Amino acid sequence: NHRPEQHGFKYFNTLPGGGVEEGESIEEAVRREAMEETGCNIKDIKEIGWVMEYIPEANLIQKTYAFSSRVDGNKCEPAFTEDEKKSNLGLMWAPLDKAVKMVEGMEDCNPRTRSLMILNEIKTQ
Repeated sequence: NHRPEQHGFKYFNTLPGGGVEEGESIEEAVRREAMEETGCNIKDIKEIGWVMEYIPEANLIQKTYAFSSRVDGNKCEPAFTEDEKKSNLGLMWAPLDKAVKMVEGMEDCNPRTRSLMILNEIKTQ
């Protein structure tokens, strides 16, 4: 996901993701978030790993899982909420090496560190 002029950065790139809703399995959440944020069904879902994150701004500790997958079928439009649309959230597809460079170009922050760890792990698979 791409957010221009967010968090004081010139641009802000992050990988699709979100939380697990009540009664939902982790795999169901991965599929739902992929559909909401990319408009795509996915296949070949593989867990990369997880990390415990502390987000001091929100006084939050969370377990964050990382997955890789492939698009299943055609690419469609994401289902962004009105708030996401107002914040200029957009979707940008990029080859893996370009995605790494885009994230490396961001200022240091938690989403940058997390995204680089995930992308670099995918490169080794």
